[in-house]
Amino acid sequence: MPKWTTVIIGRKNIEKQIENSYLIHMPQSSKYAGYMVWLPAKLVKAGRNIQTIAFSFTNEFIFKLKRYDQEEFSDFHLIDVKDINALEFEKAFVVNPQEIDI
Repeated sequence: MPKWTTVIIGRKNIEKQIENSYLIHMPQSSKYAGYMVWLPAKLVKAGRNIQTIAFSFTNEFIFKLKRYDQEEFSDFHLIDVKDINALEFEKAFVVNPQEIDI
C-alpha cells in the first residue's frame, strides 16, 4: 500500500508556476543542486508559513530531475536527466535552516 509523505519547500526554490505544475530547483545543499523538477500542482498546498509550500507524494513516485542550459527550460536545452525515487527526493528536502527564510 502506498505511503504518503509531505516535504516542505521554500518558495525561493520555485522557478516557475503554471496552471498544472511547479518547476522547482532542487536544494543547493543536496547532491542534486543545479537540477530542477516539475511537480503536479494538485499535490502542492500552502506550507507552514508564507515562504513555503507543502508537496505530498507517495513512496511509489519516481521524480525526473532535469538540468538545463542557460535558464532555458525546454528539452532543446537539456544537459542531463536523472530519475530518483521518493526516498531520495525526501532526503534532498530535509529541512535546512538556510533553505527556508523564517
